[in-house]
Amino acid sequence: GTDAKPTAVRKDDLTVYTWDYKKVPGLPREDSLPAGYEPLPWVQWSEYATWSQVNQWALTIFTNALPPSPDLTRQIKAWKSLPSAEERTLAVLRFVQDEVGYHGVETGAESYQAADPSLVFARRFGDCKDKTLLCVILLRALGIEANPVLVSADLGQTIQDWQPAATIFDHAIVQAVVDGQTYWLDPAAGFQRGPLAARSWPNYGRGLVVRPKTTALAVIPACPVQPR
Repeated sequence: GTDAKPTAVRKDDLTVYTWDYKKVPGLPREDSLPAGYEPLPWVQWSEYATWSQVNQWALTIFTNALPPSPDLTRQIKAWKSLPSAEERTLAVLRFVQDEVGYHGVETGAESYQAADPSLVFARRFGDCKDKTLLCVILLRALGIEANPVLVSADLGQTIQDWQPAATIFDHAIVQAVVDGQTYWLDPAAGFQRGPLAARSWPNYGRGLVVRPKTTALAVIPACPVQPR
């Protein structure tokens, strides 16, 4: 939002960039500005050069090498008896949305590392990334293609204008492919009912689908149905 250039000074192994403003006029900030719009000049720094690098980081967040607990294994076996992929998906989604409370212990590693799905299943609570990983693990165990997706509820599709970074995301959802149709499901949502075609999601616009070959942000289409 500015054409001002910083001065750059090299100090040992660091480069110090300085933006020095003097006699800057006041800028009243209006209420209800569009998501992602910042009227003040700002600069973004990132550890990452590409979205592929961010994805490699995210893969470590949503990777679980532990085998499912006996209780979780029994639940998966019970859901396998459901006759269709959609019914299995709806059963998992309803369980994670309704039976696993939304609560985050946002300290230390748990502020970014998803918890073991068997633990989340047993204790019946987790934050968005915990519920997302549990949902993905369950769907995959039932033969349904599913991946975590990092999105920004605040910035929406404007994240496409940002440098690749991990810190711009504030929410996690699930991409599921059921009978050839892609759905964007939110395990942290509540009181959703009806078939998959009736499930709604916010207009996120862009998201990072966390899977091995991801190299760019994915387009999340506008939801064709309204929330009910």
